[in-house]
Amino acid sequence: MNNLDSQKSGLNDITSTIKFLWNQYFLSFNHAHRPEIDLYDNDKIYFLNSETNSRVTNLSERDGVITDPSLLYGISNEWKSRMIDQFDSSELIQDWAKTKIQSQRIPRNLFWIGIGVSQTF
Repeated sequence: MNNLDSQKSGLNDITSTIKFLWNQYFLSFNHAHRPEIDLYDNDKIYFLNSETNSRVTNLSERDGVITDPSLLYGISNEWKSRMIDQFDSSELIQDWAKTKIQSQRIPRNLFWIGIGVSQTF
């Protein structure tokens, strides 16, 4: 179980690695697959925006989308937020539009390369 509030459980990830050794150096190719993507999508309220003191909310905690912090702040992001606030619509629609613009999909597959040195003492 990853979060006592949401009571979600399942496989966190499945990781596979191919590692090549040469003397004390190594090169590894790694892959992680996340079969239960909603384990990572467990935030209902992310944090308070320090500039506007408003809550950044997630309308669904099982949609595979989380807030991208790089899309919350800055001149262009604040301009987009102000434009949405100016629309004559309900607060729910405005929250949905902001969430849609400020969100990123959680990656299901991760790939990375490791390069290093192994030392024994």
